[in-house]
Formats: sequence, structure tokens, C-alpha cells
Amino acid sequence: MKGSVQQVLFYQPSRAEAAVVESLRHIGIHEQPGIAWKIVQKESDLLSLSDSSTLVVSGLPSASRLGEILYSSGTSCFLPLQKFFQASPFLFQKFVPSIAGSVVLAYLPPALRNILRGIFRLFGYLVAEVDSATALEKEIAEGARLVVLSLDLHCDRGSCENREKILTYLKKEKKQKEDFSVNVIKDFEQGSLFNDINSSAKELTNTLLSPEEYIGFIIRYLYLFFIEKVDRKYAESFPALRIFNSTGKKQPLSFAGSMRDARAAFEQMRGTEDLARGRHNSSAELQNVEVKALMLEWLPAYLEFRADREHRGIFTFMSDREESQRSALPSFPSPGIFEGSPVQFR
Repeated sequence: MKGSVQQVLFYQPSRAEAAVVESLRHIGIHEQPGIAWKIVQKESDLLSLSDSSTLVVSGLPSASRLGEILYSSGTSCFLPLQKFFQASPFLFQKFVPSIAGSVVLAYLPPALRNILRGIFRLFGYLVAEVDSATALEKEIAEGARLVVLSLDLHCDRGSCENREKILTYLKKEKKQKEDFSVNVIKDFEQGSLFNDINSSAKELTNTLLSPEEYIGFIIRYLYLFFIEKVDRKYAESFPALRIFNSTGKKQPLSFAGSMRDARAAFEQMRGTEDLARGRHNSSAELQNVEVKALMLEWLPAYLEFRADREHRGIFTFMSDREESQRSALPSFPSPGIFEGSPVQFR
């Protein structure tokens, strides 16, 4: 499996910025020889991007025309130039890529599909893209345990199978496999929300998320998931930091255990080579996760900027009366999409 970033594209750097980029380029090529570096000046160079393994770097803000280009082309990884300079020591750390699992992107529109492909690949997942029931069944049979499904059933080939048939099949798979999950995305500007709510989708998930909501959710979820994974790996790496339960079997330290015994064990480990090496490895892995999150943080910020701009555009020509009526409307809490994860990874 190749690394998650295969190309770094620098968009419209100044002459001074280009000189710094060139000096860092030699470091990057030395540490990660498989990564290509390129400076581009034209919008068309970004609009033509189709490879989700590209990291775009620019001194221009993402909450601008640049963000529109990145989002419409399906580019998920972006860093402001200054943050790239700061993060470059961690971007080029040598890590052996590992496979975190398999994800199926089913019936998604192109831009959303490309963005989600980039997000999942960045965190080490194998990603399959399908727009037919046959291909979907094949991927699940081969071991995929997460399906990200668009309820609008976008098909590149024109027409799709019956939606209820697909939902019924996924419901059966979820019932048979405890570790199988389906995340459902719904573009609320398309179709009938009444029909969507009353479809079999309600038996797959209790939450329908818009594309923008799902992007924000999955970035945060994967970040927290992998941070916890590194913490657990570090905590379980040292037998001396474990305690015995009543059955005589070792278990990771918890607040329910004997803190006095745990502290004594830790004191024995303090200063040893194993502990020092474990701390170093844990720190490097945590930095790796942080950098991945840093490359994606522009997306929720851009989507929030876009939603705010569209909201302001809708009400630009409202009369004073309409505006006063709108402000008097009751406010509703936003859906708690982070309360109870709709994703199960094993």
C-alpha cells in the first residue's frame, strides 16, 4: 500500500516563498523519495486534479476562490503555506503504511466521493467506489465493514437499481455481521425528505447527515479514533504497567485497579530504554495523526464559510418586516451528530 500523500502541489507562491519551498524540497525528496513536488500558477492545474493523494499548499486562504476550486475538484488535503513550513519536519517522517480497514463509497456524487476517498486513504483505509448492487455485494463479501451510502443513489452510468432493494440488502448484512456499519448521507436539497425518512434507511441508521455534516463528522471521528488507538497501543506495550485482576489475568491499567501498585510498577520502569523508546514512538505516531488532521481542518472551516455566505445571500434582499419575522422564529438545536457514533470500526 502506497503512502497517503504522493504529490505536493504549491499553488501561486511568491518568489521568496518558492525559494523556501525549493530548499525544503531536497529534505522531502531525501526523506520520502516517492513524493513528487510541483509549483503551479494556473487555476486549471487545480481544477484538473483527480488524484486524492495530492496535498495542495498555498499562501492564499481556503475561505476564498481557492476553497471553491479544491472542493469542486474533490481535493481533500490542503495546508496554508506557513503551516506547511511549520509541519514539514513531521510531514516527512518515515512511517511504514499500514491498512486500517476497508471502506466502500456507494453511489456518491463525484466531488464528494473524491473528498471522502482522500480522507479515508489519508488514515490508511482501502477505499472501493461502487455504483451497482453487484459491485457493492462483491466488496462486502471480500471483507469491507463500512459502507458510506448516498440515499440519492448517484450513478455515473445513468440509472441505478431500486433503492429499497439496496437498503434491504444492507439491512440484512448489518443484522448478520456485528461489526458491519452503514453511514447514510442525504442531500436535503434533492428529492423528498418525507420519502427518505420513511424508507428502510431508518432501519440502518438513526441519523441522516448532509454531505457537509458527514465530512465534518468523519474527520473528527477518525482523528479521535486514531489518537485513542495510539494511546492504547502505548499503554499496552509495557507488561510492567499492567496489573492482575481477580482471575489472575493481566489487564491494562484502569482507575478501578490498585493505583499504588501501578505507581510502583511505573517507578520501576522510569528511565529504562523500553520506556524511553515507547515514549518516542508514541510521540511520533501522535504527531503523524495530528498532521493528518491539520491537512483536513480547512474542509469544515470552508464549508462553514460557504454555508454562512449562502445564508447571507438568501437574506440580502429581505425587507425589514421579513427580517423581523425571521428573527422572531424559534431556534432549534443543531443535530447532535457527535453523540453516539454512527460508525463502528474494528
